[in-house]
Amino acid sequence: MEKTTLPLGIRLARNAELNKGVLLVAFGYAFCYLFMIDYCTAGMNIFYRWSTTSYSQFQHPALFAIWVILCSSAFFLNIGYLRGKYGAPQKWLSALQYMGFFFMILALLVPTHRAPHITLSDYLHYYVHLFGALFFALFNMICVFGVFGYKMKKDKRFKYWLWGGIVFTLAVGPLFAVKLIGFVETAPMLFMMAVLYVLNYTKLMDDKNVSG
Repeated sequence: MEKTTLPLGIRLARNAELNKGVLLVAFGYAFCYLFMIDYCTAGMNIFYRWSTTSYSQFQHPALFAIWVILCSSAFFLNIGYLRGKYGAPQKWLSALQYMGFFFMILALLVPTHRAPHITLSDYLHYYVHLFGALFFALFNMICVFGVFGYKMKKDKRFKYWLWGGIVFTLAVGPLFAVKLIGFVETAPMLFMMAVLYVLNYTKLMDDKNVSG
């Protein structure tokens, strides 16, 4: 077997067709799941306060587990492919990649708790689940931004991706604190999947398109 110095996170994500397939399936599943949330509680819709994916696990635990596995795998594999494609093999990016995956699985293994929270166990379940989901998003975002920051030293076009990503994060972030709903939770994730698809599987950022 040919030896390589690339971190494990990249070596696991070399199969472009597999990665693309997982990404597309996860995108379609997450999009459809967003509207399935309507049926978790009477009168609920995607703009209702408690229409989060986490709350859907009470009515649809198996479908929620599939959601977690598909979405976490899609980001893990495609961020790894992104790093491999654009030559960003730093070990700290590998650590972030694995930590993002780990925290999403943690959110699956430690279900949230329905409000109101009364006992210490209620609060622990809620906050472990909450921070698991938040750290999943945070570590994956930093990992992608790390690739942009690394590449923009040689390709200034990535500077626009980096600043665009920062502006997007600053615009979307407050919505999670103000009104965490199914739409606010899912739409940014679908957008990031679309960004990964464009960067990984189109020729938009190929080196031959660099001008100066």
